[in-house]
Amino acid sequence: QFELEKIRSSKKTRTNNSANGQVEIIDDNSPDSQRDSIFSVLKSIASRHTQALQQLAWLQLQSKKDWISYVDLLNQCRLKCVVTQDTQLRNYL
Repeated sequence: QFELEKIRSSKKTRTNNSANGQVEIIDDNSPDSQRDSIFSVLKSIASRHTQALQQLAWLQLQSKKDWISYVDLLNQCRLKCVVTQDTQLRNYL
């Protein structure tokens, strides 16, 4: 967990040389950049994977707990016809 926090807290920047010769510093830890990265990943995975992640997000938003049990996620995905078997969900995650 310490390494994860260390990675999150480190500021990642890169430069972008535009056509007009200006140099732009891009903060890869900015909320906009992180959001764009998340959407890029979601676009690249299969729709069933996305549906499983959406169910996880929905459960997290509805829960008062800090975590969601795998069984709860599996049952929710089965209810929404995202998966029929445990192995399908495990492969998606």
